[in-house]
Amino acid sequence: MIASLRERIARARQSLVRLLRARLAWLTTERLDFNGERGDDYAFAVVIGREHYREHRKRYPISSSIELLRVISQETNRRPGVFARIGPLLDNVREVQFFELPDSFLAEPPRALFWIPESVVVSLTLKDTDVATISRGEFCYYVSRSGTNQLRGGAIVTPELFRMAAGVPLDGLNREFLDSALLPHLEIGLRRLSAEDWWSFRGPELQRTVGELWRPTTALIAGTALLYLGIATVYLHGTLVFRQWQLDRLGAEVTPLLAAQRRVDELAAERASMKSILEARVAAWPTWEIATQVWTHEGSFSSIAFKDGEVVIEGRAPSAIKVLEGLDARKDVSTARFDSAVRQVDNAQQFVIRLRHAGRPEVGRGP
Repeated sequence: MIASLRERIARARQSLVRLLRARLAWLTTERLDFNGERGDDYAFAVVIGREHYREHRKRYPISSSIELLRVISQETNRRPGVFARIGPLLDNVREVQFFELPDSFLAEPPRALFWIPESVVVSLTLKDTDVATISRGEFCYYVSRSGTNQLRGGAIVTPELFRMAAGVPLDGLNREFLDSALLPHLEIGLRRLSAEDWWSFRGPELQRTVGELWRPTTALIAGTALLYLGIATVYLHGTLVFRQWQLDRLGAEVTPLLAAQRRVDELAAERASMKSILEARVAAWPTWEIATQVWTHEGSFSSIAFKDGEVVIEGRAPSAIKVLEGLDARKDVSTARFDSAVRQVDNAQQFVIRLRHAGRPEVGRGP
């Protein structure tokens, strides 16, 4: 039973692969799908043979891909059948490959979403030192891993001469592909295409579709964002109004209750701070003197700690400078200063004061 299930899965997988390959086409002197069968069905992507396009390269001292795309659009005037593949940034320069299809080709264009140059796909199947020779009848060209390619003719009539012209090491592997023997390697190359390459080789039909859709799509996104901000604003304002209404219903007791709750919190913080000092067995008398000074100026503290031989007080008072002056005026305090900026919070000032006793508290002695 398991063997039968595996066989069914294998058959289903083969059928799926054949279906997908039927939606990939290779256009040379004839059109074949990636199953090797002739046909003119609508394809997801078509690999266009090297004999159908012209290619040249140009370098731009532009680091931004977006800015470079704008420059390329102006240079090509958005002509149909012109594709640009932008290379990586090297020394603040980008090299762009241009692929141009003649008007005779565009008169009967292939029916596919993506039009991908054959030389690009083949180059992705090669190693850095490899050179491929592609032959179809009398047509022949050479291509390297960088995508550099040259039609056979003139001074370039062998792979070795192409290596020297393209700067490819002479000790690399020469690979030759005749006619339809290239098909399996094209499939490998398509799998290695980057997302940027797929986007660069959008066919005219897909380009028109994207051009028609991007404006309403952008308007929809912007409208949705504005609607969300509007709803959020209304919700927050409504919540604020409702909260204020609830407070108004409670009457005049609200303010004293909130003040009492805040005072309870402050006392709890003071108690916790004093408890930690007592548990650390540090002399308690300096601490009580500091607390008394803070309380004298109608303040409270949330923390008193000993750090590096100094006392650090965090608290709040109507006037932080009066607390500092009172501590600095004490004979048992050698230095007192603010450890951070004073902040105004409601009707009080939050402060952090660092001071050093003239007689440093000793650890290990009780009060």
